[in-house]
Amino acid sequence: MNNKEELDFALSFMSEQPKAAVKILEQSDVDAVASLLSNAPSSYISPVLKYMLPDFFVKVCNSMGAEKAAAVLSNLDANAIAIVLRRSTEESRKKILEELPANIRKNTELLLEFPVNTVGAWMSPHMLVVPHDVKNKNVMKYLKSGGVQDDSEYIYITDRDSRFLGRTRFLDLVKGGENLPVTSFMQDNCPSLPAQIFLEQTSEHIAWEFSDVLPVTNRDNQLLGILPHHALRQGLAQINNVRTKTKSGKDPLSSIFEVYGQSLLALFNTVSDAVDVEHK
Repeated sequence: MNNKEELDFALSFMSEQPKAAVKILEQSDVDAVASLLSNAPSSYISPVLKYMLPDFFVKVCNSMGAEKAAAVLSNLDANAIAIVLRRSTEESRKKILEELPANIRKNTELLLEFPVNTVGAWMSPHMLVVPHDVKNKNVMKYLKSGGVQDDSEYIYITDRDSRFLGRTRFLDLVKGGENLPVTSFMQDNCPSLPAQIFLEQTSEHIAWEFSDVLPVTNRDNQLLGILPHHALRQGLAQINNVRTKTKSGKDPLSSIFEVYGQSLLALFNTVSDAVDVEHK
């Protein structure tokens, strides 16, 4: 293969088979991986970043420097960024945070305020929050104009001091009367999780039997975010230093690593310069 063909193959392999590709990258030279990830188009590297071991990711970020590391990390959500930055030195963490886009930096800093074994470290700050004194039609107008939230099933309701009052299902608002106050649809018996409590304390919470996501509040009952059950599982696995594995079979091309692993390893180490030339 010529350089262009090698480059296309390496990028396609990372995009289409990220789990197999990350095994190869984690055995590659850190500086070569840093060059590859910092110069390749984000659409190719984003799938790989989700599976990379945080400790190796930290080494890659250190090799890149703060500006390039922030650009690469920006392809991830705040929770994933926080996992990596928790393992970085204080100096490196500060520099990378300064280079992140403002909205991502704010959400990441919020998560980093909490110890890794608490609910607050694993919550998502992305949700749709509305004040209690608005009408349904105002909420629907906002949604139609492009308002989005990570947890699309629920809309969270607070008072004007951001204290959590309850939540309602998005579908209930769609079916409800436009001129009714949003509190007419509110489930006011929805339990919330204190951000500062240990994850282990929440794993057996009875509310998980009825919902896959729960609101997270501070000591003043102000709404900070939401904790999806999958984030709870991820956090518990991370705390116990267990790398999560799917129960499904191998990826269709994962056996490529077993047969051609060393060849692909050499390929990834070779194409970083080509990526730099091709995509800068």
